[in-house]
Amino acid sequence: FGTDAPEPGWQAGASEPAGLLLCALCGAETANGMGLLEGSTLLYPEALLLDSDSYHHVRIDLAGLDTSQEAFALHVIKAVGPQGHFLAQKHTRDHVRQWQLSELTTQPKEGGGYRDPIELAREKVEWILENHHPEPLQEAQQRELNRILEAAERELR
Repeated sequence: FGTDAPEPGWQAGASEPAGLLLCALCGAETANGMGLLEGSTLLYPEALLLDSDSYHHVRIDLAGLDTSQEAFALHVIKAVGPQGHFLAQKHTRDHVRQWQLSELTTQPKEGGGYRDPIELAREKVEWILENHHPEPLQEAQQRELNRILEAAERELR
């Protein structure tokens, strides 16, 4: 994650999932930079939600990645060619229902069409900030966390 995009939008939305997918295909088990834009220097809470959505789609897709001849459909790609489209292909019609779309991109708006995913993410961030009240750590957990931090500080001196 992390992008040079100046704000949440299609530039960030196009680059981050592709980068995450490539990292995962190379064997990476972790990612960083969720929600960071402008060269990973500025955190946007709504970008954090959009990135989380992308992460889960990549995770789900890779968990069940089908590498069979049928799934790759190279015969369809060859038949369609570089300037065609796949919507008229039987293979596409047979498999289109398997695609999972994000709840952030499929909210209908009055009058038709879909709501802006960034607007939905901002609304969700506002709801979380107003309604999420995590329980404080238990005393034993807080003591253990303090012990770990003190040990780390001693080691770094």
